[in-house]
This record gives sequence, C-alpha cells and structure tokens, in this order.
Amino acid sequence: MSELTASLSSGTVLLIDDDENIRTVLEMRMQAGGWTVHAVEDGAGAMKVLGSHSVDVVLSDLRLEKEDGLEVMEIIHQVDPDMPVLILTAHGSIPNAVDAMNRGAAGYLTKPVEKGELFAILGKCLATRQLSREVDGLRRAVDERGELFGIIGSSPPMRKVFSLIERFGPTKLTAAIHGESGTGKELVAQALHQISGRANKEFLAINCAALPEALLQSELFGYKRGAFTGASHDRDGLFKRADGGTLFLDEIGDMSPALQVSLLRVLQEGEFMPVGGRAHEKVDVRVIVATHRDLPKLVEEGSFRADLFYRIHVALIHLPPLRERGEDIETLARAFLSRFAERHQRTDLSFSGASMEVMLQHGWPGNVRELENAVERAVVMAAGPTIEPEDLLAGVALEGGLGAGVSPVDSLVLASGEILTHKEARDAWERKYLERLLKNTEGNVSACARRAGKYRADMYALLRKHDLNPKDYKA
Repeated sequence: MSELTASLSSGTVLLIDDDENIRTVLEMRMQAGGWTVHAVEDGAGAMKVLGSHSVDVVLSDLRLEKEDGLEVMEIIHQVDPDMPVLILTAHGSIPNAVDAMNRGAAGYLTKPVEKGELFAILGKCLATRQLSREVDGLRRAVDERGELFGIIGSSPPMRKVFSLIERFGPTKLTAAIHGESGTGKELVAQALHQISGRANKEFLAINCAALPEALLQSELFGYKRGAFTGASHDRDGLFKRADGGTLFLDEIGDMSPALQVSLLRVLQEGEFMPVGGRAHEKVDVRVIVATHRDLPKLVEEGSFRADLFYRIHVALIHLPPLRERGEDIETLARAFLSRFAERHQRTDLSFSGASMEVMLQHGWPGNVRELENAVERAVVMAAGPTIEPEDLLAGVALEGGLGAGVSPVDSLVLASGEILTHKEARDAWERKYLERLLKNTEGNVSACARRAGKYRADMYALLRKHDLNPKDYKA
C-alpha cells in the first residue's frame, strides 16, 4: 500500500516561533493530536532540524525577533522546494500573510490559533506532502523500469502518457482516456486513482457497452424498493458505492442519451436520482471515462451530447496503439512471459529469435491485450524450453508469414503482380483471422471475443465490417 493510503492524521512538524509561551502551547497541542514536533526559535535552529530529521510541515511565525519569517521560508524552499510552510500571523497582519502565500506559503493561521483549524490545515499540508513524495517516487520508478502501476513502456508515446497521469492524477478533474480496444485504458484509470487523494477509497469500473440501458441505469444509480418488478429492497448503485473514490466508465460513447443527461447532472451538481427515488442524493465521486469511438463525430451526428463531451474532456489522455510504440513490444512480451511462466509453472521458458522477430513484425490489431493472450498461449503450447513462432496465436504467425504453405511475400501479391496496399493487406489478414475464429468456435461470437481479447460489441462491429455472418459457421 502506498504512502497516500496511510493515515493522514499525524506527521512531523517543524515549529518556528520566538515566543516561548506560544511555542510551548502549540507544541503541547500538536503532540496531543499525535504529531511529532520539533520546536525552535529561529531560522538557524530550523535548518539544523531539517538537516537531521524528516519533516512534513513547517509552521513559522511571520515576525521573528532575529529575522523575517518569509526569508526563513525562502531559505527552506531553496533546500526543499516542495516543503509546505504555514505562516502564523496576528490579525492585523493578514494582508502580509496573503502576500506570503503569493510568495510560496501553503497557508496561514491567525493567533490565537483555533484547534480545529490547526489540525485541518496541518492534515491538508501532510496530504499534499505525501502526494508530492508519491509522485516523485513514481517518476523515479518510471525512469528506472519504464513501468507505472503495471503499465509498461519506455517509448516516447508512453512517456507522454506517464507524464499526463502524474499531472492529472492528484487533481479532481474528470479525465477522459482515448484509445483502441486492448490498449490498457482501465490500467491508466487505476493509475490515476492510485496517485490521487482517493486511493484509500473504492475504485469501481463498468463497461457501458456491455449492458442494456435499463440495467446500466440501475447499476450506476441504484434503485429503491418497488421501483420495478423484483425490486424487493433498496440497492446502492456504483455512484453511491464509489462515494469518496473513483468510478471508471468504459466505452462511454455507447451510453444512451437519457443516461448521458443523468451523468451530466452528477458531474455538474454532484447528485443523482436512484431508480424509483423521489429525492436526489449527494455524492463525491471522481469520474474517469474511456472510449475507442470518435466522440466529436458522435457529437456532430447528435448521438452524444455536446455539453457532456466538453464536461468530460477536461483532462484528456490519448493511449497509443501498440503499433505506434513498437519499441515496447519486446519489454511487454518478456514481462508477460515472466508472469505466465510462473502461473503455468514453466519458468524454464524463453523466446527464440524467430518468435521475437515475428512479434516485432506483427501489427497487433488487438494491441497489448492481444500480445498478452499470445504470450500466455505460447507458454502453454511450447513443447520445449524455447517458444517458437508456431506456439504463438495463429493470427500472429500468419501475419509473420508462417501460415501453412504461404510465404510472407506471396500473400501480399495479387494475381496481376501488384502488391497490396497496407490497408488492403491488413484488412485481408483481419478477415482471414475472423474466419478462423468463427470456424474454431462454430460461430460463437462471445467465444470469438474472448479469444481475440476484445469486447463482444467490438467483435460484432468487426464481423459487420467484413460482412461475416456467425450463423454461417454454426455446426
């Protein structure tokens, strides 16, 4: 569990005040609240403490006898730019305290300090401090391993994704993740949740394309007893259960117009109406959405609300397809091999040069999910200690020119001798791949979707694209 999920009720405070009586009172009060306190009278004493102790928050008087409290703050920030410094001030010098905040102070307290206000602002500063440490740790981890909460990649497109996660994660902004199916949108949503102040609360997810409208409405907003036949008791929906946490709405482009209105109200007003309810209920949920669809086009067509589109596109993250981050393929493949070799007790396995070359040349229309499935199959299928091309999924081997009796060059040439365009070659492979899936599953679309690592709705869309009827493959 990360630092952010730990208790934020106490930490270490450096107290700087030249009035011994005030120092004593504040020190006793904070210690009684569970805080560790280092109390000093001037900047020199403060620097000694900072040089030998870990400090979370500095609480400094604005007017010190030997020096200016703002000068001490600036010296502290030269040593530690992220250190939250609170300013203690008398009522008459509040304008000076506001000026101090403009110069980098985290906040100010007026004397005499009210107990509740003191602990509230200390807790807020501690949360900010721990968040800063968490993000710094994440940045170092990404630099060293090219991995962030299970998201693997060191290519420039993924470095940009990591940067946006670090920037948007600590905020309350509604985030929108765009990317093709299989690129790992839910992993990005989980990473945003983990580095937010909500990490110790629920992260819940739902695929809006997987449920009919009425059922999706009940799942999101819950229902009251008697709302419909079979509703024998009240049931909380995902928004209620995620209160204080994060709700991830995948494939939001498939949400009906009526539900879009209800979602917009939650985002704008922080309230929702359960099915069969008579009053709105307040909720504090950070919403993260994702889609592989072209939302601007849906807005233009009138099937997606423009006001909701602009409301959810505050923090936008584009997740690149695997074909645009080819340098990550080998790293991903080896990471999956390590995971699945342990799961299936095949820890002696490694990739042959030929199998790695096939994976590097493959287009990966199913993206990271397709690569993951291919590696797991190879782990199970490998007869010896080395994974060969034929151990990979049939579609991978086929595109790499390993189909039975078909050379990689001949498969790209028409009878006229003309070479196929890139799109024609990819469409031809995709159709052949779908035909093979349908044949192997006897036209079972759900089984096809599982094997291809795609959502059922996406599989139906692909079949329509290639004019393939699952019924033609029924046994």
